[in-house]
Amino acid sequence: QVAGKELMLKILYPPLELFHRYQRQEAEQFNAALVDAITRHKDYWTADDARSLSGEGLVALGPLALACMAYDAGMPIEVESAYLPKALLQRAWVGEFET
Repeated sequence: QVAGKELMLKILYPPLELFHRYQRQEAEQFNAALVDAITRHKDYWTADDARSLSGEGLVALGPLALACMAYDAGMPIEVESAYLPKALLQRAWVGEFET
């Protein structure tokens, strides 16, 4: 077994659904899947005290990555959440630091 059922359903599967919607350019369905992914992420990372205290769940990295791809491709992202930092999604930080 690669991953437990809860991890698979709440963390690993939602980005696959997002990629499917992104690839088909289905903006409305992408945003609905993004809401679902964020909800599942929150459910997973707040399921118990140990997870709630972990920094690993502060940002929904998989959904954020797919949302960034969609945003860069011109797809409207209508979801706002602390798990999807707007500054990262919209690249507001670009140019703030020397690279």
